Amino acid sequence: AYTILEIFFPVKIAVLGGMSISIIEIVAEKIVYKKIQNFTWFNFFLILLLGIVSLVEENGIWFKLSPGIFTLALGFSLLIYQRLGKGLFLSMMEGPRFKLEGSKPTPITPAMMNRMEKHFAIMNLLYGSLMLILAWKGTTFWWALGKGVGPWIFLMIFMVVEFILLRRDFKKAKSYSLDDPSGRPRRF
Repeated sequence: AYTILEIFFPVKIAVLGGMSISIIEIVAEKIVYKKIQNFTWFNFFLILLLGIVSLVEENGIWFKLSPGIFTLALGFSLLIYQRLGKGLFLSMMEGPRFKLEGSKPTPITPAMMNRMEKHFAIMNLLYGSLMLILAWKGTTFWWALGKGVGPWIFLMIFMVVEFILLRRDFKKAKSYSLDDPSGRPRRF
């Protein structure tokens, strides 16, 4: 929406439109999920802050920095969470929503999950850096293209790399167990 508004209207209207969409996102999340996630609040206040700076400076670049900053924050938070203890991916995998009655244990070990999370964090750091560069140096077209298509391209690359790594790991051992505290694959 910001890109379309910036093409046809002054920066102030484009920024106000982008900020309005952020407010709509907060309201929609509250209605649909009955709760607003911390990252949604972070994104909202980031857009609000950078939007205000853009309005004061009359320069849309500040508003365009928000996706890059948000994605960098996500990447760094994943690395920090993993460094402080159990990573977010592993915590989610071991949570009650992933333990279905009668289901077989996953063949993915904690070490594999931690590696995936580390690679996902690095992917977010790379994408966030790209978005900052596009906001700072690129045109609105390239920024919008990076914002719209960029995450999907980075995600596809991530998935292909992880698929290759998981296949390699599965070839090394026939079965895995999550019970091994070292997180290394072990044969049955």
